[in-house]
Amino acid sequence: MARNSEAIIQNAIVGWIRACAPQAICHSIPNGIHCSKSQGALAVYTGLLKGAFDLVVIDRCEPFYIEVKTDTGDLSKEQKEFMARLDSQGVPWIVAKSIDDVRAAFDRWGIETREVAV
Repeated sequence: MARNSEAIIQNAIVGWIRACAPQAICHSIPNGIHCSKSQGALAVYTGLLKGAFDLVVIDRCEPFYIEVKTDTGDLSKEQKEFMARLDSQGVPWIVAKSIDDVRAAFDRWGIETREVAV
């Protein structure tokens, strides 16, 4: 079980997406994984991009990016640069601190979910 609060939030978000929007593809970008120096060099060599957001969701042939943070978490310099690159390409993104943030973003983005409005 993850002790990292951000990992716990991300796990809950991924679970919600996979249960409530199963038509969407959701996968993580493992930038925060600790590994050896040689494994890290190989990851960069093969395309890992520092600052890339935690999750990619693809729905209706469109990518959507999610950066997961705790209530006290802030974006790094590299994440802010990545955010600016997404903005320049018109790619939707959010910083999510809870499933509710993702739920609201899916509503704005028009991603259908199995949840029923009350």
